[in-house]
Amino acid sequence: MGIINEEFDILLQDNIFTNTLNLISRSSTDDDICSIDNRILDRFCIDILPKIHHNVKYLILEPTSMERILLVSNYPNLTSLKLFNFEEHIALNYFTDKSIFQHIFKYQITELILENNDNYDYEEGIISSKEYNKNVYIPILTLFKNLQSLSIVGSSMLSYPPLSILNLPLNIFCSLNLTKLCIYVNSLDDCLYLLDGHLKQLTTFIVQIKNIHNNLSIIHNTDDLFNLECFSLTCYNLTNAYDNRVIPLFRRMKNLKKLTLYIRLANRSTFVDGTHLHKEILMHMSQLHTFTFYISSIIPYNDSFQLLVDNDIQQTFTNIGYYQTSCTVNYYRASKAICHVFSLPFTFDRLEMITNRFPTIIFHHVTYLQVYLVEHKEVELNIRDRWDSTPLYYACLCGHLEIAQYLLDNGARCEANTFDGERCRYGALNDTIRTLLKNYNVLTARTVKRNTYDEFLRKLYEQGLYSDVTFVVDERIFPLHRCVLAARSSFFHEAFEGRWHGKRNINLTKAKFNVDSFESVVRYLYTNCCEISLDNIDTVKALARSCRLPHLIDLIERKKHEIDQWQASKTASSNIYRLVLEPDEDDDSIRLDFRMLAEQAIPLELRQWIAGSEMPFIDQPHLDTFSDLIFIVDECYYFHVHQAFICTRTEYFSALIKNHFNEMLPNTKQQNDTKSTVMLKHIHKEHFIPLLYYIYSDECEISNDCVDDLLVIADELFLPGLKRLCGNTYSKLLSNETIISILRLARLFQLVKLENQCIRFISDNLEEVLQQDEFKKFVLEDAASVVDRQETDTVPIIDDLRFYLAEFSTVNRSDIDETLEKMKLLDDFLDNIGVNA
Repeated sequence: MGIINEEFDILLQDNIFTNTLNLISRSSTDDDICSIDNRILDRFCIDILPKIHHNVKYLILEPTSMERILLVSNYPNLTSLKLFNFEEHIALNYFTDKSIFQHIFKYQITELILENNDNYDYEEGIISSKEYNKNVYIPILTLFKNLQSLSIVGSSMLSYPPLSILNLPLNIFCSLNLTKLCIYVNSLDDCLYLLDGHLKQLTTFIVQIKNIHNNLSIIHNTDDLFNLECFSLTCYNLTNAYDNRVIPLFRRMKNLKKLTLYIRLANRSTFVDGTHLHKEILMHMSQLHTFTFYISSIIPYNDSFQLLVDNDIQQTFTNIGYYQTSCTVNYYRASKAICHVFSLPFTFDRLEMITNRFPTIIFHHVTYLQVYLVEHKEVELNIRDRWDSTPLYYACLCGHLEIAQYLLDNGARCEANTFDGERCRYGALNDTIRTLLKNYNVLTARTVKRNTYDEFLRKLYEQGLYSDVTFVVDERIFPLHRCVLAARSSFFHEAFEGRWHGKRNINLTKAKFNVDSFESVVRYLYTNCCEISLDNIDTVKALARSCRLPHLIDLIERKKHEIDQWQASKTASSNIYRLVLEPDEDDDSIRLDFRMLAEQAIPLELRQWIAGSEMPFIDQPHLDTFSDLIFIVDECYYFHVHQAFICTRTEYFSALIKNHFNEMLPNTKQQNDTKSTVMLKHIHKEHFIPLLYYIYSDECEISNDCVDDLLVIADELFLPGLKRLCGNTYSKLLSNETIISILRLARLFQLVKLENQCIRFISDNLEEVLQQDEFKKFVLEDAASVVDRQETDTVPIIDDLRFYLAEFSTVNRSDIDETLEKMKLLDDFLDNIGVNA
């Protein structure tokens, strides 16, 4: 033991091991910074630091142990200090002339790095921002007189309050020593002030700017910045001052060698592309050797606009010899286009306003991703890129715990012992991610979040309601539906018409396949998805071949090939023993099959489908597709439907079939068959046909003439999905003449998306709508609907309009002016009708 201590003492005397001391610890569960273990800290403070304090040049600390460590000695050679979990109280307690460490801070420290942990909501008012500048920035700038490098960075996406020069005493931010500065500032004014000769020796400037406006509150000089060699500018908020303010700033940096730019531009007339960057930036920086950038530009477009695609933008970079770049262009319905261009590899930690068309590259550093597409646009989270990788895989690979949690909560699949599950587990950056995945392994493809139609198909198979045929395989009973099996497989259709005709119980105990193989194939027929054990693949393929399911065979072979390739590239043993098969994103085969089933249920004289399609029985127009129920519509049209679809999709028809409404007719012979018959008295054929298509396939075409009645029917039948489709039809009918009536419908039937579209339409056409008597009547009704409304209380429609104008219509100065003008129009309108809101 003595020999070990002697060797340890020798190591302590070596400057290599004692120049820099990292005395922090990272939590193994959430990566948070904390103090080192108390026993270790005791030994350092009592036995180690007194022996080596004269060697220490760089200390990495956190607040709870900082005071004790700094009190051990005076550290005569300490010049660099990095402090994690920095908060305002640290500056108030230690960064003052009365501090017990003021000598070290004032005369020794030349490099200070603060990872700020303050997550203030400084938007609440100017006072909090002023107070923070007074309590934090002023003490730092006043006490640390010999700083050559100052870095204040945030530890989370909730940024700490920025530096505001307007809230500082005159000339307090001046230094002849500072060569590197990393800071978060409030505006471009603050950035330009720092470059106006106040930091004469500055060579590296890394700045994040909260807002970049065209209007400046201070007159700045425009001298060239010859000393500046490295400059990084980040602004997450949209700006329209790029051409007028940012580009002229770059032109002053004649000797710049390294430039980093993250910026989002609003309301430009053209996209920023390679040609623009070469002409406006690169040509003016002859010394530049590294340019790292992410630039998104938003432009309005109309019918006369020449639509550009990704290749058009990419070619502009190729033309200037800039190959390590990527881009994507997206067009939105609101006559808005967004172009993202960025250098490769992607080194930034934030992405916004992207879609599932984003380039298939790896984003190692991204920790913030705008997710409104997932929550409001129902984007599929299990999409795959050309490397067959999902968003969840990349989140696990990069160690983004919150993103992985979010994806799992919203339906990302990660089943145990499957290709996707094992790939996520194998690629996970740390044990925290692996633990998260393990906890979610209780979820399988049967229980993850799905849309209502997928859930209907799953329940139809698993619960077997309204089953009309039973299969027995290895003593396991499968209650199934002939209509489903026949619609999806020509083999089953022929079998039910031939050797199994009239049979309700079919025993397959002597079959050459096992029960698991049969279960996989049948589940695929019902849901387009299934799970297959790896040692059962050949049996399932053979059964699929017998059932004439070439698409299923192709899916199995493709998935098996992917697994084989992945396993071959890994040295560690693999735990994969199941295949999870899911359809491609654009695979609508199951909806099409069931739509054709609905088509066959319609009387021949009302059908739209042309006979002779690929459906097994569609070319036999008089053939009954194993229906078990007849609906009589308009007293003369007989619809041969299937209770498995009709009654499972809506409880209304389920109750109707049970004769709760006394509309069942006595069994009558129709076309040589005896079935339950229901007379529908309140639904006409022009409404029942799209309703039928929706029930069977979750899709239908809705004409303008029947949308009103169909919306009422959808509400009565408890079909929210059909109501949303009606809402989509109404959204195409919005005009100054129809807006109020459609808004009333949206509220009455709780169509939130349609109501938001109406609010947007009114906001965009406010002046015309305010002149309508119908709108005046609507506002008065809205005001009267508020229970116990006070004189100046809320009016829902006015609140909605003001919120939309404030949140979604304000991007630049012209937008602000237009918004204020519309706000005044609203106020004048309310005064005229005598409503105070």
